[in-house]
Amino acid sequence: MQASKIIPKHVYAITLKSKVGGAVDLENLARYRVTEVLTVRKGESGPSAYHSVVKGEVDARDVPEDFDVSQLATLSPESILGPFEAYKELVAKRDAERAAVKAKEDAEKALRLKLARAFYRLTGITQPSIHDPYTGPFHIGYFSVEI
Repeated sequence: MQASKIIPKHVYAITLKSKVGGAVDLENLARYRVTEVLTVRKGESGPSAYHSVVKGEVDARDVPEDFDVSQLATLSPESILGPFEAYKELVAKRDAERAAVKAKEDAEKALRLKLARAFYRLTGITQPSIHDPYTGPFHIGYFSVEI
């Protein structure tokens, strides 16, 4: 986030861990209350002439007990993701989407199991007590029941 957009005494989202490739890890969000933003001129001109540092504190509710919060007292502006409420909404939306996908997959799996049971009943073959997808006359795959 740009240093000029960070306002002291506001709560922003930071991540305690980063994923491989620089992706944001939404599982480990923490609240970061900014106390001050320091911008220092280091050169004559150009975008690299300024260096900014954000000082603040992490909310204790968001960090594990064994985590050292002193290392987060001073951050670069790039470490701040944005307003915490916006990221909290993203996490809630992602969790709802994952729950919907899981419910759909569970419903499809139940339908495939029901279809396999119907095949066993129609053919008169004894259904195994423990279903192994690789043995038996009917194989329940990810998207179908194979005969």
